[in-house]
Amino acid sequence: MTTIPRQVLAALADPIYKRGKNDDLQSSLQRLPVTIGNGCFLDFYSQFEGPFSSDITSFTLLDLCNDSPTILSQTEECRTLFAFPSKFLVLSDMSAHSVLVWDSETDQVFNVDFEGGDTLLIGGQLEARWATFAIFLAEYFLRTDVA
Repeated sequence: MTTIPRQVLAALADPIYKRGKNDDLQSSLQRLPVTIGNGCFLDFYSQFEGPFSSDITSFTLLDLCNDSPTILSQTEECRTLFAFPSKFLVLSDMSAHSVLVWDSETDQVFNVDFEGGDTLLIGGQLEARWATFAIFLAEYFLRTDVA
């Protein structure tokens, strides 16, 4: 049984969004020293590949390991430039000097600006925008212009 919301599965029903069998998903995950565990995040990226755009957020949801930039490259950049702890994965491109960030320990998703939001995130003081990755996906794909 999948943990991915039904509306997301419906929005991405076209075979074009199916993750290829030759993708190096596990290798990319290993390069991100973070514990992912089983759940919606792993289910989603095991089944689908992006990037994906959204009418709701104005952010582009990146793929984990394909295209450019990727979650891997954006996360590594934010770890280097802004000292993001390893539990945070950057899910999006930068839009209006902000990114979407997933906390692998709490499953929360944050909208992080780089005008103080990054400091609040690192300090554990930034309020999550979405309580879980599944809720984030459901809202992200509510009305979608999937690219």
